[in-house]
Amino acid sequence: MDPLLIAGILLMVGLFVLVAEAVLPSHGILGVMAGVALFGAVYYCFVAGPWLGIAALALITVASPFVFMWMMEMWPRTPVGRRLVLTATVPQAPEPQQIKVGAEGRAVTELRPIGEADFGQVRVEVLSEYGIIVAGSPVKVVALDADDRPVVRLLEASAAAPGQEKKL
Repeated sequence: MDPLLIAGILLMVGLFVLVAEAVLPSHGILGVMAGVALFGAVYYCFVAGPWLGIAALALITVASPFVFMWMMEMWPRTPVGRRLVLTATVPQAPEPQQIKVGAEGRAVTELRPIGEADFGQVRVEVLSEYGIIVAGSPVKVVALDADDRPVVRLLEASAAAPGQEKKL
């Protein structure tokens, strides 16, 4: 049998099995078989002539990364790929509500100087203007820092209460 005919048959079989690898879940067995068939095609091209073998080897070497990328692009669209590839999207986080200067709330965590405070139904990270503020203390927003984080201070009405604010 002519080596070019054998090389052509092995090349077609290798390409067919390579496409089958992309469609069927074979855990790489069909991919190995395709590699063996393509290697055999290159071998028989070398048997037919050294320049033909070099050309076939160069063509397969250059084309293989592009074929691999195309198969990875196509695979999630196959019936098996649609079952195996996750397509769920992560819902976007709700847009944080902007707390305005003058809003009053309650410290949820101890502010040392950063912590969390509740302003009605909204819980945000806040920054203490000075000192440590104990959890549960009423606070008031006095400014916004560069990252639009509320800067709070202890509410004046409870400032005289003992134990509500610790100095550094």
